[in-house]
Amino acid sequence: MKPAVSGKRRPIVTFQLCNSRPKSTDSSAQQAGSLPRVSIIIPVYNGAHIIGRLLDSIRQLDYPPDRYEVLVVDNNSTDDLERAVAAYPVKLLHERDVQSSYAARNLGIKQSGGEILAFTDADCLVHSQWLRCLQAAFQDPAVGGAAGAIYGVEPARSWVEEVLNRRHHMSSINNFSPDNGTGATLKKSFKKPTRRLPRLLEWLGLVTYYNDPRLPRLPVAPTANVSYRREVFDKIGLFDATYFGGGDAEFAIRLQQRSKWKLVAVPEAIVYHRHRATLTQLHRAYTRYNINRVVHLRRYLGAGDKLRRQILIESFAYLMIGIPWSSAKLVSRALRTALLGSPRPFYTQEMLVDLTTLVSAHWARIRACHLLEQGRWEELWTKSSQI
Repeated sequence: MKPAVSGKRRPIVTFQLCNSRPKSTDSSAQQAGSLPRVSIIIPVYNGAHIIGRLLDSIRQLDYPPDRYEVLVVDNNSTDDLERAVAAYPVKLLHERDVQSSYAARNLGIKQSGGEILAFTDADCLVHSQWLRCLQAAFQDPAVGGAAGAIYGVEPARSWVEEVLNRRHHMSSINNFSPDNGTGATLKKSFKKPTRRLPRLLEWLGLVTYYNDPRLPRLPVAPTANVSYRREVFDKIGLFDATYFGGGDAEFAIRLQQRSKWKLVAVPEAIVYHRHRATLTQLHRAYTRYNINRVVHLRRYLGAGDKLRRQILIESFAYLMIGIPWSSAKLVSRALRTALLGSPRPFYTQEMLVDLTTLVSAHWARIRACHLLEQGRWEELWTKSSQI
């Protein structure tokens, strides 16, 4: 089940849709009936052109069809989503009041009937064992949430997507860490800085929020591949629909702060995700992520000038030091490739991706601080939701 690793490269997983429905591993209908009922919730915005591939992969799940339901939640799409899903046994819902994937998920939660609620996205594909692996985690009554692994889809459409696939960009499997040999857990959010620049800023006393005790150091998981018990939502509430992104992290943290349930990792529960194919798409994604990082920090640390000043110092330092440093390495590698032939020409492409994410991330944080300082929250909401 686990992808093979070749040399020092990170594994690349190729998704191959099965030609026929896998046979159930259960030996009797009674065993199949004992499986928990699962609701698969999929928020969609203008995803008519891609939703069919996801629904085809769900059809081939090694899980009894009468033990799961699929809820597709349209979030004000302007394409013909209804026609795209008409041939599939799904329940189509419409969230028209709030433009937010988390509002769409919340509607799906309210209309669902499963004991376990599993989440994925329209631009994903699921492995045939996805549900079986996720539901198995809930045999432990202490588990409230289970997060699976996210891999890129091969072949990549561009060199940008190839770089992201190699890095397992946005993959929750990057959050896995061993738990003293007893199983996999998830690494903590808001980790203390390990790179030289943030450590220097911390040492100089310019940025101190890394070690602020108010910041939660708890596991998080993306909604592209996560599942929760229904009771979790009954106890701690729904997703926060005021988030443009990062609401999945906020919910996972809330789960662990307000309940005794655990959030665990299930590496064998695999989802395949199409990463960004161009630098422009990557720029937009990182802009949205980092606007929401500022919102996330303000939630826990307050909206004072001290936090805003520290975010600005950190971002300006990265832009003033990181851009020249990354650019110099990029030029050096490009010249080496052109003149001498590089043993690793792929490195130049990686540097372009790094430079794009660095500029996008920190410029977005600066812009977010500026808008929030002026009280232009609605403009920030509009800007992020339209990216």
